[in-house]
Amino acid sequence: MPASTKPSTNSPPLQSKRSVGKSRRTTSTSTSKTKTRVTDTLFVACEKVAADLRRSFAIIKPPKRLRISEWAKHARLKDGSRYYPWPFQVEWLDEMNNPRTSKMTVMKSTRVGYTQAILAGLGYFTAHDPRNVLMVRPTIKDAQKFFKEHVALVLSWPIMNSLNLGKSVFGTLRDTITEKYFPGGFIKGVGSESPNGLRDLDVDVLIMDEVDGFALTAGVDGDPSKLAEERLLQSYDPRNIAGSTPTDEAVSKINRRFLESDQRHYNVPCPTCKHMQVLKWGSGDENEPGIKWSPKKAPTEFWYQCEKGCRISEAKKLWMLENGKWIAKFPEIYERTGHAGFHINALYSLQPNAKWPNLVEKFLESYKSPVTFKTFVNTTLGEVWKSRGEAPDWERLYNRSRINLRKRGVVPYGSCFLTAAVDIQRGSAGGGADGRLEVFIWGWGRGGSSWLVDHIVIKGDPFGKEVWDKLTEVAYSKWQHENGTFLGLERIGVDHGYATAPAYRWCKKVNRNFALPIKGAKDLTAPIIAPSKPLDIANTRSGKSEQIHVHNVGGNTLKVELYALLSLDPGLNGDPNPYGYVDIPAWVDDEFCKQLVAEEWIPDRNEWRKNRANEALDGWCYARAMASERGSDKWSEAAWAEYETPYLRPGDEPPPAHEVPVETPEPDHEQPHAGSITPRHDTREAEPAEDYYWSDRDDYLGTSGRGYLDRY
Repeated sequence: MPASTKPSTNSPPLQSKRSVGKSRRTTSTSTSKTKTRVTDTLFVACEKVAADLRRSFAIIKPPKRLRISEWAKHARLKDGSRYYPWPFQVEWLDEMNNPRTSKMTVMKSTRVGYTQAILAGLGYFTAHDPRNVLMVRPTIKDAQKFFKEHVALVLSWPIMNSLNLGKSVFGTLRDTITEKYFPGGFIKGVGSESPNGLRDLDVDVLIMDEVDGFALTAGVDGDPSKLAEERLLQSYDPRNIAGSTPTDEAVSKINRRFLESDQRHYNVPCPTCKHMQVLKWGSGDENEPGIKWSPKKAPTEFWYQCEKGCRISEAKKLWMLENGKWIAKFPEIYERTGHAGFHINALYSLQPNAKWPNLVEKFLESYKSPVTFKTFVNTTLGEVWKSRGEAPDWERLYNRSRINLRKRGVVPYGSCFLTAAVDIQRGSAGGGADGRLEVFIWGWGRGGSSWLVDHIVIKGDPFGKEVWDKLTEVAYSKWQHENGTFLGLERIGVDHGYATAPAYRWCKKVNRNFALPIKGAKDLTAPIIAPSKPLDIANTRSGKSEQIHVHNVGGNTLKVELYALLSLDPGLNGDPNPYGYVDIPAWVDDEFCKQLVAEEWIPDRNEWRKNRANEALDGWCYARAMASERGSDKWSEAAWAEYETPYLRPGDEPPPAHEVPVETPEPDHEQPHAGSITPRHDTREAEPAEDYYWSDRDDYLGTSGRGYLDRY
């Protein structure tokens, strides 16, 4: 039976056989205005072909202009329910397809629904306004995981069902894990470390997620963010979108982008006085706005103090958000560049686990140590960690150490396990008799506190057998604790930048679960210690290459942490030192203190500059990485309490353990004999507990963290 079609959503009536294969033009004239409308109708004999053509014409028909917040009714959550944007998310969605906005930046905390907003944008650019979309994540594994967990769900939304026939018509059934094609466009995912993924690709929409986790360079091609932005040059209507939780101020890409934008903050009204303001954590001063709680130690009341002094209950949060609005600090920048920037923190979140009592609990767990407090500032407040990049004064450290008469080789109270770092020095002649191995023994305790226990120099050729035999003796030595017990090393890290083959063979001989070959990572965003990666070295005996596994250490992260800790002052009048304090004894010389602060951050060049020998600095960083690899960063308060029990002062009692049972490490400091080396301490890893009790100490930054943002 003959059928007909035209570029409209309604099917025309069937025609007689005489009209099959012909076309007809109809003209209608409006009586109110002198306007003529011409419609072309194409008649097709086959009903199936007509239906396919209708769908084809619908695909090439320009989409109706919709705000993404309006289209978001088609978006779905993971459980299949409809997505309702939170009030502060609406402007994010609308700026994604605002013709005036060419660049969008979101510097955010966690738990603010940014990922769901991005997914709604992907759905819009797939089903309503098809575009070529490139999504860049820190690594290709991150991209694959995101596509499996999120993009696959987007393509299963009910609104996407209409695209299935379009795929068969256009022959685009060639999807992969990170490449999804649809009529009119595609979505591709790449990792920032892959230069090939950022070449030979023209896109209309660029979404860079977690840019502060991006690689420093994409191969030899430079900044991956800049490479990705080059992919937009051919687009007539480009969209450049980036979002991330910030990291260190010195290296944060998202912070730099935000500072270049119009810098919008979400202002909400006070329910009492209607004063518009930005929700912020505050400094702890009772007279300043911010989150408040009472009592200070184990709070039961939580509220927000308005800038005018009003007390705001969290029950009013939704009303405040619904009546709030984004206000740009520099609107003239948007008028000139079209760059919209947003900053949001977890105080605005409507998630159940982001209620103000939960955030206060998280703060009380973290603020006593810079190691954990940095995470709170980055992930909960959505702010950069403002570290002091300049090197601390070595003379201050040296003078402070003069009154610390702790004996060399004795483990002090507070320290409950030891790690070591080995720095290989080639000597003035490139090796030979004046070469040496410098071994730094550091003790570690609760809150990231550290004590220098010993510093051993083994002189000799790093390529000779003698120095490594002496290192074996050191590795299996024990150091006496002040309470009379003895401790051995938990981990020892060997920097293999020089004498790579002998260093690796020694680690392999001793046991690589105990002795780890390490090297400094070039990436400024590298974690404290990363999983081992294979590296090929030449075997001088067989002449063949040998594959070794090396752990990369995040030097930038550790140096920033160390310099923050070195700024802490010791306890006065018998008070304990603050958590995180770096204890340097009087038996070190001034050269050690100089080496400990031998590098300084150069913002203009985005790098660390070495001003003198830095063996002591590397020794602390590598020993700290070994403590992290040991798992101490993940131990709960209950795990710490059990682990440090054997090393308490006489008469001291461990802090009360948390009532929730957790897996804790079993203290076992016995060392194997050098002749019979076995895997050591691999069963003592402890997973972090879901909740931690609140410690009673307020000695790190003062009660309730007074002035914490001013300090860091």
